[in-house]
Amino acid sequence: MDDTNIIGGVFGMDTSPRSLLTQLSGETKIHTSYLRFGNDAKISGDFKTIQLLTKQGNTKLTRYYVVCTGISFSGKILPINPELFKLKPGIEGGFVFDSGSPATYLVEGAFNVLKKSVIDYFGMKYNLHPFTERKLDYDLCYLGVPKRVVKPGMAYYFQGGSKFEVDPNSLFLTFKAKEGNMFCMNVMAVPNILGAYHQSNHVLLFDVEKNVVSFNPMPHACI
Repeated sequence: MDDTNIIGGVFGMDTSPRSLLTQLSGETKIHTSYLRFGNDAKISGDFKTIQLLTKQGNTKLTRYYVVCTGISFSGKILPINPELFKLKPGIEGGFVFDSGSPATYLVEGAFNVLKKSVIDYFGMKYNLHPFTERKLDYDLCYLGVPKRVVKPGMAYYFQGGSKFEVDPNSLFLTFKAKEGNMFCMNVMAVPNILGAYHQSNHVLLFDVEKNVVSFNPMPHACI
């Protein structure tokens, strides 16, 4: 990603037999760190690791499912029931890492809690109110925000204790609309997906042989 927060391209790979990662397993060594493969797919520093879910009953999972246990916003844990993130029989629900999805999505119950927390934060701290004059691509937007406004970040918590932090520029997107400068929360209300914008400024390594995803914060890392 560059300074305009635009994703230049996506090269996504899952664990299915037809995926490029699997078909070129001799070269990739079943590791993927976006455009780095095999012995070049390394991660260093104080990185954290999340276990990937590999099966639902007898069914192999080809997407990168993980167990999310909670979400925080502006440093505060939100009152969200972890059951909302749980993978259910029939491969329903669950929580997925997906670099092929630009936005992040949360099921309605979790989304509504996050949305209320964001509205309360900007309302109480800066007396700002959501833009409601017309429907936009994003659910929660603000118009004409002063430069003094400090936008907080958020974090996801995963089984095993790993904390994945999302910086404010990845959580809130700024752009020009016909009404003026605007910023919007880059989270939508549908099934749980941690998308590309929220993965920005991190190095991620998906090791589908060991069934783990490892990550390390890195400013200006491209995804």
